[in-house]
Amino acid sequence: MSKSLNNSYNAFQKWGIIAVVFVYLLIAIGSIVRTTGSGMGCPDWPKCFGSWVPPTDASQLPVDYKDTYVQKRKKKNEKLAGYLDKLGFTEVGNRILSDPSIYIEAEFNPVKTWIEYINRLFGVLVGLFIVGTTFLSFSYWKRDKAIAFICLLNLFLVGFQGWLGSIIVSTNLLPGTITIHMILAIAIALLLIYVVIRSFNTPRELQSIPKKKTINVFLIWVIFLSLVQTVLGTRVREAIDIVISKMQHLIRNEWIEQLGWEFYVHRSFSLIVLASNIYLLYLLKKYVSSDTLVKRWAKVLVAITIIEIITGASMAYFGVPAFLQPIHLFLAVGAIGIQFILFLAINPPQGVSKKGQPVLKTEMI
Repeated sequence: MSKSLNNSYNAFQKWGIIAVVFVYLLIAIGSIVRTTGSGMGCPDWPKCFGSWVPPTDASQLPVDYKDTYVQKRKKKNEKLAGYLDKLGFTEVGNRILSDPSIYIEAEFNPVKTWIEYINRLFGVLVGLFIVGTTFLSFSYWKRDKAIAFICLLNLFLVGFQGWLGSIIVSTNLLPGTITIHMILAIAIALLLIYVVIRSFNTPRELQSIPKKKTINVFLIWVIFLSLVQTVLGTRVREAIDIVISKMQHLIRNEWIEQLGWEFYVHRSFSLIVLASNIYLLYLLKKYVSSDTLVKRWAKVLVAITIIEIITGASMAYFGVPAFLQPIHLFLAVGAIGIQFILFLAINPPQGVSKKGQPVLKTEMI
């Protein structure tokens, strides 16, 4: 960044930038939880084995904890199925109630328990930063009410994300719920990026960009492609979880061979995403010639996409190494964030000045 975080940003902007960084770190930590099989390290929510500090030894576990938490999950899932039925998703509710695998309690593993617990603690920390960002956003109330409203929306999404986390636990990592969890995390990060950039209220002259409409349409298309690719990736991960369960974590090198169409589409789709990002770089270099920051971010985007493909190929050919999966996901969601920043750099968010006239904002970079 071209500014010092300590000297050039107000409190809202500092908290917002830190919140963005922490959301991305939380996504990476969530991937570590997934790759280590720690998602059910805590069988209840928000506590862990009925305590705010989880156990480190089996002797500390509640008596008959497996039966206890299975019964609790059944009651919660019955309520969930009732809500789904009222919303017209009766089949999904019935599947939750009738799937015996949902009520298979995992064996206690202190390492997995603490990995999941640290993930939850970090989630609380992220939530606190977003609460703080929302509180500070009201300093813009007279100048730009949209910032406060968007922050309130984001706070609601964080609350919904927490509730969804409890559903993921009660349904024993039900396929599909983790994909929604991921999409919401990306949405929260993008909304934070938007309000932080919007909060910079120094007027500036916009460069006249030839083919701006074409670039905007293509940028939106590239962001859409990247989101689809990320969703496909989470579907592949869910399929791998099923394979792992069937093979009982054995013969790691054969996991990929057992996957279905999602993997092959995801693999081929990565080349489309790469080609699109390269063409985006070409468009930006050609038509946004005077903005070196935009071109620099576009080059970083292409580099990240290439590294992301390399990590994906390495997972496919080397038995899905656990350490590569968080890196692969972090790069994927990071690329979406950069694409969104590029869009905002070309289309700076508009606020309202004291005179009621639109005022263009400068970027935070």
